[in-house]
Amino acid sequence: AVKVLLPGAEGEGSDARRLMNSVASCYAVSHPNVIKFYEFIKDGEHACVSMEYAPGGDLSSKLIEEISVLECLRILSSVCAGIQAIHDAGILHGAIKPEDILFMSDGT
Repeated sequence: AVKVLLPGAEGEGSDARRLMNSVASCYAVSHPNVIKFYEFIKDGEHACVSMEYAPGGDLSSKLIEEISVLECLRILSSVCAGIQAIHDAGILHGAIKPEDILFMSDGT
């Protein structure tokens, strides 16, 4: 998957820098609950990052559906394990939004 920062977006320079630092930091993290980042690319005013594809969508799309308490607990446990893995690597994740929680096709 490729995440692109749109040129001319407000605060693009700092967003690009933050994204580049995140990608560089995440090379050291290998955990099933942490998406893999492959490469940060910046060409003039365009910036993007290639990362593992998560075809199962994000948490915001799952919140539209009714999900069980057991499923909520499974998701929360997985998110906490992923956050712990990045903290163990010395990385502090900023604000975590439902759009940041991605799922594979099998729902993990």
